[in-house]
Amino acid sequence: MKSGRIVEMGTPWEIYFNSDKRFVADFIGRANFIEGKAASIEDSFIMIDSAIGPIACEKKIAAAPGRAVTVCIRPEFIRVLKGDHKEGRNIFRGRVESLVFVGDAYEGEIRVGETLLIFRIEPTTAVREGEEIALHFDPHHCSILLN
Repeated sequence: MKSGRIVEMGTPWEIYFNSDKRFVADFIGRANFIEGKAASIEDSFIMIDSAIGPIACEKKIAAAPGRAVTVCIRPEFIRVLKGDHKEGRNIFRGRVESLVFVGDAYEGEIRVGETLLIFRIEPTTAVREGEEIALHFDPHHCSILLN
């Protein structure tokens, strides 16, 4: 609910994974929001031009090229890649700015260009504050929110 009105109805799973509304996506759980524009449609993906680079998102909603959108990616779906990963779909490089051990995971912040992303990784993942790393997120776990 927002201002006394129902914004979206669905199961908790549907709302968490498939909402197309920023208010709802931000309300339930933590999330990263990356502004961009729909650039092209490739097979079952929509390519988004964003400040961190091109992002491929599963085509769950219609977003015509040129339309302003926001990409939502949950912290638990950001994966740290080991080795020398410079290019690939949804692979980005950034510097770890903070890292906090929370028992079952590490929660941290990584800066990709000017964009700060929050991530959550397994406690056995070897990452240090200040380290430059490659990260990846699966296009199936990106949600497109229409602006």
